[in-house]
Amino acid sequence: MSFLKTREKIYSLIKKTKPTEDKKIFFSWNLDHGDQKKLKLTSLNIIKKNFETFYKEKFYPSDKFINRNIKKISDLPNITPNGLIQPRKELVNQFNILHKKILLILKKKKIINEFDNLMVPVLRIKVPPNKKTMKRQYSTYKVHSDAWNGVNLNSIFMFGIYGNFKKNSVKFYTAKKYNKNILKIMKNFNEGKNYYSNLKLVDNMSDGKIMLIDQACLHKTYIDPKFKNNIRISIDIVANPKNSKILNENIKKYNYYKLNDWKKLNYAKLDTAKISIFNSN
Repeated sequence: MSFLKTREKIYSLIKKTKPTEDKKIFFSWNLDHGDQKKLKLTSLNIIKKNFETFYKEKFYPSDKFINRNIKKISDLPNITPNGLIQPRKELVNQFNILHKKILLILKKKKIINEFDNLMVPVLRIKVPPNKKTMKRQYSTYKVHSDAWNGVNLNSIFMFGIYGNFKKNSVKFYTAKKYNKNILKIMKNFNEGKNYYSNLKLVDNMSDGKIMLIDQACLHKTYIDPKFKNNIRISIDIVANPKNSKILNENIKKYNYYKLNDWKKLNYAKLDTAKISIFNSN
């Protein structure tokens, strides 16, 4: 059996949930307008709380205000070079609300119970990068699989929340040929190009849907450098389908939770959320 066929088998139960798109190792489900709106408002509330706490200034969740303050938002001290908004103790309530919204949506779509392990949801901001960010060892601007950076679980949920997704997005690919060792841990995302050939674009991130990709669905951040007011907000959740084996099981770089524990997740108990925004550096 080919490597790609082996990866496809992981999603036999997922296919029964009737996804809107089924592209073998890329799936999507349409989101109700109301659910998309709730995710957007809840995500912006986290950024609002973060901004107002750190800068002691009012945050307005309008396109005009956000576009005028892109640099201040991206310069918040608890945002990593790859755009991850690290939960901090001042943001615990807002992150717990976001988690509950995500859980309700995945229950509504009858998807969540097809997974046995999940990582903490990640809220992410992407803005045009500097040269240093582009050259980072594990820069998301390079084609990659998260498995190369030590992620053990087989799949990733993604939600496009806010922004112009034609100018700031994620591009998803499959390869015509995969090396059987493509999902091993690598020292640099550049190393990965030795393990596949002939990429084909499968889809782009957009709002209004839940996307699910396999770790073999390679992807990268795309940002149009000519577009000035360019900020994207998105959510990603690493997850493991029930009938799949944990990757690189002897190495646990990132924490994940059994499904029932994940459903009851409380950000106040996370080590990263015991730190203040003001101690983030």
